[in-house]
Amino acid sequence: MKEKKIENIASATITMKIDTTTDLVVWRPTLSALPPTLSPSRQPTSAINNPNVDAVVICLSNDLHVAFTCEGLSTGKHMLVEKPLAVN
Repeated sequence: MKEKKIENIASATITMKIDTTTDLVVWRPTLSALPPTLSPSRQPTSAINNPNVDAVVICLSNDLHVAFTCEGLSTGKHMLVEKPLAVN
């Protein structure tokens, strides 16, 4: 899980986890190791539009990378995108 690597950054706090493909009930048990303030959602825009979120890690299907990255950048968020950024 990407959260494990981000947790190693002393000044980073994971505040949201977004999963668009899996039922929240399936991955909720994996949240037990994460902070109780973690907010789960199925909508990527909930992180992008949240004023308490400074950075977003995009781990969506390749065809969604550009759209959500551009949306996040337009709101002033720092964006980390999995490869490839675009498929075409």
